[in-house]
Amino acid sequence: MKYLSRAVGVELLKLRRTLALWITWVVPVAVLAMTTAINLSRAPGTSFVLDEPNDWDSLMLDLTLVLWCFVVLPLFVALEAALLAGVDHRENTWKHLFALPIQRWTIYVAKLLVGFGLVCVTSAVLAAGTGLQGWIILTFRPDMGLSAPIPWALILWRSFSFVPPVLLMLAVETWVAVSWRSFTVPMTLGVSCTAVTIMLLRTIKNQVSTPYGPHLASYFPWSLPYVVIAPGATPNLRETAFLVGVLGGLMVSVLGCWEIVRRDVA
Repeated sequence: MKYLSRAVGVELLKLRRTLALWITWVVPVAVLAMTTAINLSRAPGTSFVLDEPNDWDSLMLDLTLVLWCFVVLPLFVALEAALLAGVDHRENTWKHLFALPIQRWTIYVAKLLVGFGLVCVTSAVLAAGTGLQGWIILTFRPDMGLSAPIPWALILWRSFSFVPPVLLMLAVETWVAVSWRSFTVPMTLGVSCTAVTIMLLRTIKNQVSTPYGPHLASYFPWSLPYVVIAPGATPNLRETAFLVGVLGGLMVSVLGCWEIVRRDVA
């Protein structure tokens, strides 16, 4: 564990003044700014009476977290994985790292841990921003039906409930990003799978296309975070998505680590 903690420390040092660190808060802030503007521009008398009975639940699940898990998060994970691996690809330091007198697996696991930590940071930013968004709506649009005080416990629960299943998506993207020097490979994978996710997730809320769509979505790595919070998802689908994300993520992490450390990465 001593070597792992050192490897994580090195990864954190590499993040300083990098795009990978900046987008960790810039992207969720941009999403919150956009959703706040949309909510403030709603027609007079609009209220948060949608799929959830609680007004704050509806505020989050109607737009902010749905947009985040539906589109932004898969692309964010792909970009973070590409940037974290790209630091060593760009400087050609992989052979040097693997030549150090430390266990190789710590280098790979450190990237996974830092990547997962950055996802947690974005959720913290989303939670804080959601509370701020609610306060702005309470102040300038009291007609929308939000109630005071701000339910921070509910906001934190919603903002972090979808984080554990992200592990499977992150494990796949990290494996791909470390295996290929090209920045476009993990990004192409992320964009392509996001498109598939959009088609699958439409079946949960609208019950269109194929009846197998919701079940496929609860196994597809890029759709798991949304399934966990989707208002139209059944408890069985949510539990399946959660377990697949966590257990599948651990399995893919082990496989990716084993495959990477047994060979030299140029």
